[in-house]
Amino acid sequence: MTDKPKWWQSWIVYYGLVALLAMMVPYVSGSFLLGGYGYWSEGDNPGLHYRIFNSQAECIVFGPLAWAEAEIRGEPVAIKDQHGRIYGYEPGR
Repeated sequence: MTDKPKWWQSWIVYYGLVALLAMMVPYVSGSFLLGGYGYWSEGDNPGLHYRIFNSQAECIVFGPLAWAEAEIRGEPVAIKDQHGRIYGYEPGR
């Protein structure tokens, strides 16, 4: 018996990665198209990046993307719906 993977196993991984990338493009672009963007700072406060969405469902769907944005920027990011509910994400948490 050999440890070499079968030819179809590598194709499954390849097409799985292509499908993942194909799903990420509309997810990220949907976040930018559906949400408004803003930056708030006051005095010595380093500032806060925030996005405003129309519904709580959009906040939940795009929450992981806000977490990733906080990690990449190294700055806090908040998501707010039009009812005033705020979901905050800080880097390293």
